[in-house]
Amino acid sequence: MSRNIIQIFFSRGLIALINFTILLITARYLGPSTRAEISVFLLNCLILQAICETYTGIIVVDYLDKFNFNKLLIGGLKLIIVVCLVGFVVFSLFDKLVKGYELHFAILFLLVILNSFACNLLLGLKKIKTYTIVSVLQPLLLAVGLLFFIKYLNYYTFASYVYPIIFSFCITIALNIYVLFKSEKNTGADYSFKEIIEKGYYTQLLLLTLFLVNRYNFYFMKNSNELGVYSISTTIGEAFLLVSGSVAPIVITSFKSVFDSENRVQITKLTIYSLTFVMFCSLLVYVLPSSVFSTVFSFGFSDLKDKLFAYLPSVFFLAIIKILFYYFLVESKLQLIVKWFVLGLVTVLTASPTLCNLYGYKGAALCSTIGYFIILLGLFWTYRKERQLI
Repeated sequence: MSRNIIQIFFSRGLIALINFTILLITARYLGPSTRAEISVFLLNCLILQAICETYTGIIVVDYLDKFNFNKLLIGGLKLIIVVCLVGFVVFSLFDKLVKGYELHFAILFLLVILNSFACNLLLGLKKIKTYTIVSVLQPLLLAVGLLFFIKYLNYYTFASYVYPIIFSFCITIALNIYVLFKSEKNTGADYSFKEIIEKGYYTQLLLLTLFLVNRYNFYFMKNSNELGVYSISTTIGEAFLLVSGSVAPIVITSFKSVFDSENRVQITKLTIYSLTFVMFCSLLVYVLPSSVFSTVFSFGFSDLKDKLFAYLPSVFFLAIIKILFYYFLVESKLQLIVKWFVLGLVTVLTASPTLCNLYGYKGAALCSTIGYFIILLGLFWTYRKERQLI
């Protein structure tokens, strides 16, 4: 288990480095306005992905030994197609698609969900090595594709991002399919679509809430350049969650109970490491002069440091929230914390239009901080109550 933790931890670190390279490329050559288009484009995809992952997400790991693999796979594919069609219609009606790239959105959504579904199946089949390779390969191919379109083809538009990301997911999906095809799978007769959905509902509702608490305000930031810079600051801030992000796959696939003394100690240590890592990264950003950011990213991102610091309180809260979330997930007690997530999200949904309109990125950062703070307080209270500490 420790070996798997180390393997996934370093793969997450490498992925963070590659993603940072992608940020640099898109920021320097495509500018804040195109970064804003990319942010909204990915936001739409990830919302639909979260909905699909009530079935295709990490929850599917629990059913690979119980249900027939082929039936489980077909059920996931049917859900993906339905959600894709409905999502495409909804986003079109509300004019939330990037103009001229509507079809690309539909294609990319299918690819993103299929790749995520396949990766979760790999985790369930204990194919950690392949999972790690695929997780690194996709952003690496995207980075190479970006450089090809920008440097060789001289594309400095949104197209130079869309086509490479579609290509990168096509390659990784092909690799996933090959490995899954060769793996031993459950050929029994048992299968229940409803059972998986019922168990995955709470997990994905809460994960979608965490995502929207920060990203929903993107829709209300009218200045595209400001949105482009702020979206990069949130991505950099969330990269600080490297340690806590490495916990999830191992907790889900290995820990039977966080109350086992050895596992509880290990999770506690990882929580401390996560917060320490966030503090170290924050200190590093603090000592860097603002001129460094404009030099690295380009002049249009000269105020990136200010936007990143506005978002950092949310990063601290989120680092703790993720660890506590894993506890309730492993103990199958997610229903106890739904109300706190809903309260945090409703606060953000209510406040975002006004605060973003009045204060721009500061209003967006404030909304995220308030939303995460409400969720964190609720998690602490519920955790202490469950452990009979109140």
